[in-house]
Amino acid sequence: MLSPFFSDDLMPVFRANVNIASDDRQYTITLEAPGLAQEDLSIELKDRVLVIKGAKHEEQEEKDQHFYRKERRYGAFERVLAVPDDADTDGIHASMDKGLLKITIPRQEVDKSSVKKIVIKHDG
Repeated sequence: MLSPFFSDDLMPVFRANVNIASDDRQYTITLEAPGLAQEDLSIELKDRVLVIKGAKHEEQEEKDQHFYRKERRYGAFERVLAVPDDADTDGIHASMDKGLLKITIPRQEVDKSSVKKIVIKHDG
């Protein structure tokens, strides 16, 4: 039986479903990563862009009196998410439990002076 990480045709397939929610205090990102451990994942923040990567390498051996077979399977994903202006990037926290990666990003007050209003003009 193949793990959910791989398709029946032995081509690497990984669907890392992401859910994003927010309330007044924080953003919460959950990513489904079945079959992956913490060491299979990486999270990076660069220029207000959050990059979540995962990779899995699996080997399978089967032996019986008529044949010997060894299969190697690989799968990887990358999710890129823009981080909102009111996110406190210094307070980002990540945790992993039972194949579910949870990232929390606290929200902070945005400086109103940095907001620029764009006027819409009529071209007609």
